[in-house]
Amino acid sequence: MKCSHSAINGKILISAGLCETIIKHLKSLEEKMSFYFPLASTECLGWVRDPFSSAPAVGKDITLKEQEELTELRQDRGLKLSFADLLLDSFCLASAKEFPMLANKAILTLLPLSTT
Repeated sequence: MKCSHSAINGKILISAGLCETIIKHLKSLEEKMSFYFPLASTECLGWVRDPFSSAPAVGKDITLKEQEELTELRQDRGLKLSFADLLLDSFCLASAKEFPMLANKAILTLLPLSTT
C-alpha cells in the first residue's frame, strides 16, 4: 500500500505509518464488535420480532417451558391486539407478568440492540 502525506489534485495522501495505524485501529474495532455482537443465527429468534407468527420457535436457545409459554401467548387474542399497538420492548414488558420466562428471553435478546 503506497501512502504519503501531501495534497495532489485535491486528493490527500497519508503516510505509511498513519495508514498502518488506521488499519490496526479498524481491525481492533472489528474484533471488539465481534466480541460484543457475536454472529448468531437469527432464524430461531423470529418469535421475538413477531410472537404471533406461525413460524416455529425451536432450537437450542428456547426451552420447552418457553415454547409452552409462546404457544399460550399466541392463543391470547387480547395480547395480539395490544401487540399491534405497542412497541416491541413495551409489549415484552407488558406480557412479562403472564409469561415471565418468555418475556425475559425476549428482553435479553433485544437488550444488546438498544444501544446500537
